[in-house]
Amino acid sequence: MPALSKDQMIRRVVAPIIEAMKQGELLWLRGWNQGGGGGLNWNPSKPENSQEYTGGINNLLMWIESVRMNYAGDNRWMTYKQAKKSGWQVRKGSKGLEVYRPDGYWYNDQKDGGKRKFRLKGWHTYKVFNGSQIDRLPDPSEDNGTDVLTGYERAQALVDAIGITTVHGGNIAGYSPKQDAIVMPNPGQFNTADGYWATRLHENVHATGHTSRLDRDLFDSGMKAYAREELVAELGAAFASSWLGIEKTELTQNHAAYLQHWLKQLENKPEIFTEAVGQAWKAFKWMRTQ
Repeated sequence: MPALSKDQMIRRVVAPIIEAMKQGELLWLRGWNQGGGGGLNWNPSKPENSQEYTGGINNLLMWIESVRMNYAGDNRWMTYKQAKKSGWQVRKGSKGLEVYRPDGYWYNDQKDGGKRKFRLKGWHTYKVFNGSQIDRLPDPSEDNGTDVLTGYERAQALVDAIGITTVHGGNIAGYSPKQDAIVMPNPGQFNTADGYWATRLHENVHATGHTSRLDRDLFDSGMKAYAREELVAELGAAFASSWLGIEKTELTQNHAAYLQHWLKQLENKPEIFTEAVGQAWKAFKWMRTQ
């Protein structure tokens, strides 16, 4: 099967996101809360050091499919061949989820000092099945997969390692690129500990865009750049919350306004969403490796 072009892949991925936004819903958020809770998606048939699925797009697609098919509580996915090789059996009549693998090659860019880069030619698709569709697969509690323990200690260790100055007090949460600092309400002002940590992670994703870190266009170029950065922070916080076992909550400020702005932009330029996913995943990877 020939590889999909970038445009074909983007439109396949973004179509269900746009439809959900028209109904006033952030589909990736519902996917995490109802379908992907307890860690990022992973493959129990792979060696321990490569079990976790990498890449934001496929993780989002798996979360969304978990909601659509009611796979709540099982975040294990694999191909038919991988299941069979491990002695498990995909149930007859099960339909797989189409996910994506980049097609391209690595090269040394002599125009950029010999820096190693990846040249994308297109996208290949393959089908994966959820653990709920597979017979003889051990119960999730019996596997040695992703750590699903709710971890406020892990969340604290993460933000401590990142090292962004965080000041508590007042009634707003935000990040200042100029000061390179986060302001947060006091923890007791939040209804839940999960709500506090999801918000703090959101602001830490913003901080990854500082010029001394990943150098994203943050808040200096008008509403479009601001809304795009909020989308990156929302998705990055969803990835981090999933990894830590924290329930991701909805935007508390200007939720409807952001939703309508994102919807308008995605209908005109759907590649904005996949670009935001890529930046959010990059921010998440940076955060967890500090």
